[in-house]
Order: sequence, then C-alpha cells, then structure tokens
Amino acid sequence: MKKRDKIMMVILASVILLVVGWTIIPKAIRERNVFDEMYYSRVHRIFDWFGVGGKNPRTMFSNMPQLEGVTRDNEMLYTQERNFYENYKQEYLNANESLHISMYVDRKKMYIDFSCEDIDGYKWYVYCYYVEDRLLVYETNDPDNTERKNFLYEIFLPDWFAANEGISHYSMEHLGKFEFVDKTIEGE
Repeated sequence: MKKRDKIMMVILASVILLVVGWTIIPKAIRERNVFDEMYYSRVHRIFDWFGVGGKNPRTMFSNMPQLEGVTRDNEMLYTQERNFYENYKQEYLNANESLHISMYVDRKKMYIDFSCEDIDGYKWYVYCYYVEDRLLVYETNDPDNTERKNFLYEIFLPDWFAANEGISHYSMEHLGKFEFVDKTIEGE
C-alpha cells in the first residue's frame, strides 16, 4: 500500500470517528432521564453545533395519537421562535380538561401543564423540567387536590411509553436520574 493511500485511510477513519462521536456522544451526555429524552426529541436541531438551523422533527411526539397534529405553518413559526408546543386532543381527556407540553429552547425548560375548570373555578397543575439542572418542579393553584397531581404518572407518561415502546430508553419503572421538588409542600 502506498503512503498516500495510508494517509487517506487515516483521514477517512478520523472523519468517520468524528461524525459518529459528534452524533452519539452528545446524546449520551445530555440524556439522563425521560424528560431529557422528550425535550431533545422535540427541540434538537441537526446542526445546532454550528449555529445553523436544520429540520426540527417532532420525532417521538409524533408517535402519540393523543396529540394534535402540528401544521406546517405552526412548525415553521415554532422553529423561528425556538419554542415548541404539543396539545392533547380533547377526546383523550375529560370535559373541561386540557393538557399541554411546552418546550423553550433558549430557556431550556419544558412544561407539562394540566388544567381543568370545575365548580370551584380554574385549576392548574404544572410539572416544569429545568434541562440544565435536571430538576423537575411541581406547582399548582390547588394544593389540596393530590389526585390531580398524578396526571403526569397516570395520563401523560403512560401514553408516552405506550407510543414509544421499544424506542424510549426509559420506562415507568425507570424514569432516569433527576431531582424532584414539590412546591406544594410547606417550606419549599
């Protein structure tokens, strides 16, 4: 083999290792739990490392029949604003209930927001995930209702795992590593 061929093989191998490393290693470093998986599934941009915009697919969210489709115009607007929204279809919820998932790229936050209106008025229950801190915070304007607090574990997460079975790296039994803070507990 000529010296030139050996150099070309080394260069080619280096490029392949660089590409593989650039696609696999960042994902392995940043995803430590199911909320990271959700966030990066939705907000990941192919060429973010270079500051160049790329296609921004809904990936794992598009597997969920419970979510409303996103129009092309909305998706373009979301990509420009760097905020992404997913909404549950009303047919999967009780009357006067809504469930929304919002992701904010610049603030690196994800909200999973459940709300309802009953005879006592408008009630909201929110799980906010802070991506950089791997912190999940629960807040509500109805702290006495502990049943509705479980919407994350009784509605959204089971739907997520059912739709992404065999794709998600996590499960209801293993959500990954994150810290949980319940702001409704006194002293928080």
